[in-house]
Amino acid sequence: MKTIKATLIYVKNIGNVLLAKKRRKIGAGLWNGYGGKLKKNDTFLKNACDEFEKESGGAILGEKKLEPQALIGFFSYKNFSEVPDFTVLVYTIQHFYVHGDPVKTDEMGDPQWFNRQDIPYNEMLPPDRIFLPRILDGDIFITNFRFNDKKKTSATEFGYREVVRRELPLR
Repeated sequence: MKTIKATLIYVKNIGNVLLAKKRRKIGAGLWNGYGGKLKKNDTFLKNACDEFEKESGGAILGEKKLEPQALIGFFSYKNFSEVPDFTVLVYTIQHFYVHGDPVKTDEMGDPQWFNRQDIPYNEMLPPDRIFLPRILDGDIFITNFRFNDKKKTSATEFGYREVVRRELPLR
């Protein structure tokens, strides 16, 4: 089984984070950051920039300001191998390095800024409820999650460890 690689981008602004509801695919109807699967010959960085532009309606990231924050492996409830189904590189970027305002698109609903205390964790995938607070705290880490059922209503974390940024794939 080959692991699918993807990116996830969170835009931050002094205690706030930009989220939008996914309109299709995994997590449809739930709040999330922007990102998607790598295409053939994509790097993580190129994919992050391309997916953000596509999903945000044309907003452009200052790619040199993207900060890799976490590498997360996701395992389906049936996968008990050592190889994740998905590997996601999570980036953060400060809002002033985003050129243009994200808008509603076919893939993402209306973007909304949330104060840290008001993030709707109960309307997010279970792993996001665990790793997003760490991302917002500035932690740099590698971890894994196994979904406990087909509907992805719960997940178990394993293998968490803090790392230094250079241990994450930058490109």
